[in-house]
Amino acid sequence: MNDRRQFFRQLGLVVGLGLIGIFVVGCGPSSEELKFEDSIAKTKKEFRLLDVSTAVMPLYAKYNHFDSDKDEIPTNEIPKIIFSLPVFQGAPPEYIRAFALHTNELMFMTGSGFGHWGVIVCNDATNNDLAKAYGNRVTLWGDGVYFYRE
Repeated sequence: MNDRRQFFRQLGLVVGLGLIGIFVVGCGPSSEELKFEDSIAKTKKEFRLLDVSTAVMPLYAKYNHFDSDKDEIPTNEIPKIIFSLPVFQGAPPEYIRAFALHTNELMFMTGSGFGHWGVIVCNDATNNDLAKAYGNRVTLWGDGVYFYRE
């Protein structure tokens, strides 16, 4: 009887420690999330927010979400600075897509069936609707520019 109790105590201890290990090791960001966070840090360090905003400004006059013929921005019209951002590192230019989300929001993104990521630039730096609509899928860079990941 004593041996049986001791066995179940040890089993309970092993199972408990195993569960704790799973929770501790299993929690936290994935390697992909860490790479994305690193690319955000590099982008912030190597590029000026104002340069990105200024480069995309002319696109607002030509593209908008409400005209289906003018909601997708051709690759050859995407400003070169966008292709240089570390968040797009490794993506060939033809895999970077650009869209007018609304009259004052442009999305530059890449990705695959496993997820999409990029940058959203708002014409209005005080636009808070984007953060409300996208929630934890966007990270504010500053002045209406967001990093995006889904």
